Amino acid sequence: MNEASIRMDKKVFSSVRPQRISHLIETQIRVAAEAVRRANDDDIKKLEATNKRHAGELMSGGAASEHDQSVHSLIAEISGNRVFALRMKVLTDIHAVRMKNIRLDDKGKRALIRQHEQIIEGIKKKDPEMAHEKMRRHIMDIQKELSRLEKAGLE
Repeated sequence: MNEASIRMDKKVFSSVRPQRISHLIETQIRVAAEAVRRANDDDIKKLEATNKRHAGELMSGGAASEHDQSVHSLIAEISGNRVFALRMKVLTDIHAVRMKNIRLDDKGKRALIRQHEQIIEGIKKKDPEMAHEKMRRHIMDIQKELSRLEKAGLE
């Protein structure tokens, strides 16, 4: 997305509040569950490498939104479902705009990285319940933190 479209769509994007994220949670969980069924060894290696690379960037001061978006986009790609992948693209763009100016402290960064590792582990183990629960918790934690920052006027 370019800056003009981000500014133009900011009103729309900012209206996606934690109270109305059920579609995001449902899509993310479905994507993770489908990735469990479809992921092969190469997909797992790519997920782990992407998470590791972006974790290093995140811990060095990179944006949390870029780390989060890359992992979720790859999970959507692995799902093999183009509709899910396209929907995830839109949802991760919305999420990235909401997170654009947020800088996590080291504890928050480690938690984000750990959550992604746990989701990837569920996919690797071919455990849809684990992937489902870890993705659900991850999304809820992110939304809770965004809500806290919005209320504090820090977003």
